[in-house]
Amino acid sequence: MATVKGYISSKVNKLYLKISDDELDAALAESEVDGDATYDNTTARGANIVLLGIMPELLAMPDIAEDSLSVKFDRDAILKFCSLIAAKYSLNDPFEVDQQNSIVNISDIW
Repeated sequence: MATVKGYISSKVNKLYLKISDDELDAALAESEVDGDATYDNTTARGANIVLLGIMPELLAMPDIAEDSLSVKFDRDAILKFCSLIAAKYSLNDPFEVDQQNSIVNISDIW
């Protein structure tokens, strides 16, 4: 059986993102999730909360280009993946744009 830490590492690696063991351990500790616990129905929600919590920092990593080699992240696909996880567990989507807090031009009203 997979552990919570192994599940999160697998998901991050599948998206071609990188996270160190120390960063993952810190994220698990901050969320009070046992990384050594077996991943199952009882630990899935906590594991995915941690996964969503680390995604903003991972997505901030720049694309890399050197000579003819380039590594680009499909950020739109990763954002959709995060939205699916958030919806599945009824969590707040960390990437959802809040329309109520956006700036709107109302100068034509005056």
